Amino acid sequence: MLQRLKAMPLPQLAKLAAQIREQIISIVNRSGGHLSSNLGVVELTLAWHRVFSAPEDQLIFDVGHQCYTHKILTRGFDAFQSFRQPHGLAGFPNRFESADFDPFGAGHASTSLSAVAGLSRAKRLLNKKGLVTALIGDASFVGGLSLEALNDIGFHQDPLLIILNDNGFSIDPTVGGLSQTHRYHQLAESFGIQVHPEIIDGHDLSALLKAFRQARRSLLKPSARPLLIHVRTIKGFGLERSRHDPVNHHGIKANFLSHNSPTISSPTDDLVARELLSLMTKDKSVVVLTPAMGSRSGLSVIQSTFPDRFFDVGIAEEHAAVTAAGMAANGLKPFLMIYSTFLQRAYDQLLHDIDIQRLPVRLLINRIGAHDHITHFGIYDISFLQPLPHFALRAPTSDADLIKQIHWLHSQDNCPSSIRFPGSRGFFLTPTAGTDQTAFLILGGLDTPSLIDQYQALLNTHPEASVFLLNQIKPLPRDFLLKKILPHFSQIFTFEDGVITGGWGEQISLLAQQQNWGGEIRNVGNGIENLI
Repeated sequence: MLQRLKAMPLPQLAKLAAQIREQIISIVNRSGGHLSSNLGVVELTLAWHRVFSAPEDQLIFDVGHQCYTHKILTRGFDAFQSFRQPHGLAGFPNRFESADFDPFGAGHASTSLSAVAGLSRAKRLLNKKGLVTALIGDASFVGGLSLEALNDIGFHQDPLLIILNDNGFSIDPTVGGLSQTHRYHQLAESFGIQVHPEIIDGHDLSALLKAFRQARRSLLKPSARPLLIHVRTIKGFGLERSRHDPVNHHGIKANFLSHNSPTISSPTDDLVARELLSLMTKDKSVVVLTPAMGSRSGLSVIQSTFPDRFFDVGIAEEHAAVTAAGMAANGLKPFLMIYSTFLQRAYDQLLHDIDIQRLPVRLLINRIGAHDHITHFGIYDISFLQPLPHFALRAPTSDADLIKQIHWLHSQDNCPSSIRFPGSRGFFLTPTAGTDQTAFLILGGLDTPSLIDQYQALLNTHPEASVFLLNQIKPLPRDFLLKKILPHFSQIFTFEDGVITGGWGEQISLLAQQQNWGGEIRNVGNGIENLI
């Protein structure tokens, strides 16, 4: 398809854009996925592939959830039918799927500029042909990692292309000073990066082709400098309902065309938001923060009710963590609601700025479990939080317990604390009293389908096992384990929706070993080798 694309006249190229949009809408309606972000970059992606020559020229996506047109062009319409199917095409760039056309994977924000710096330097030092391009959105462009990369690229004057896809959104509308001043050109130029003089209409194929051809000629000169082209697109372009409501049509479930208004936050998130709202009404010191995930985390009601105590800091997890630490240091009670997969981006801040200072920052870790793409698995937080000496960690076992644990967080004024919970309802299991010597210890709720299958299979094998639901991760419920479990059972299975290594189950195994317990214990969790 790429070779045919090079020779297509402009009217046929526009027709292909319409066909690609139809395909994306159809496949996302069948399998779910990212809709509005992909509809907004169809012409942009077509124009890039028309002017540049992949795989010699490399296109690197920031976040990567806008790569569907790229996948159709590089894999074909037929291959795209396998999108988000078992052993089919992934929803993000993936080197293991195609190292030629996806030379650098993505999933989280603000990584593309650092990646193209490295890719470009590797081409130069190894005498490899081809140019390198980063496609980055306006919300990711001002992320801390992006600014670090811009500073470095401008200093080394790497001959690469940066396409700024300015649509005014991450998932929610873009926030921050630059989103108000729109001085993206001045920012880039201040780092020593050349800027194309015009802002390009991202849905005008003729204008895109002209700008990209000029960029290619410039980058092939011996005196080439890093170049930024500012493209303005409309998120959701080509489907009216998506264009007028890009937030709710960002990441969307299957069969969305059958529903007038798609649901984006989970019922569990909504429950948490309602309880936070109640706390904020009673306690004026409670504040809520989110790193650009307000609507997805059910926090829109808090933003509208308490706008002065709600802080969307943008795609800036490190900044969110340290800001919360500063709030706690001066007497506020900050609740940072954050996806498990994004919390790992702030690990140094969790240790250096929060835990070491014993500042009472309260983490609400949502969307745990292994869902969607591997870059978004929420399965590492138990393992990386447990070694931090002062954090207290819990995992609610029911809706009622979730509310109870939010109040427990509110009461933690002398140390940092967190609770973790899945994004769906029905994730909580039922405790049962069995008749044999086998105990199933369940941490919180289970949400990963393969893990739930393991639990059910083992329960079928041990139908008389006793099932216990536990909510304490750190510190462990030692008294309960030492008095109610170890003396009465000879076989124990622990279940947690996280990796086994460094997890909750391993701590129980260590406790049993220290007590010279003579039974058998097996830790069950998300074995990462089985999820990739």
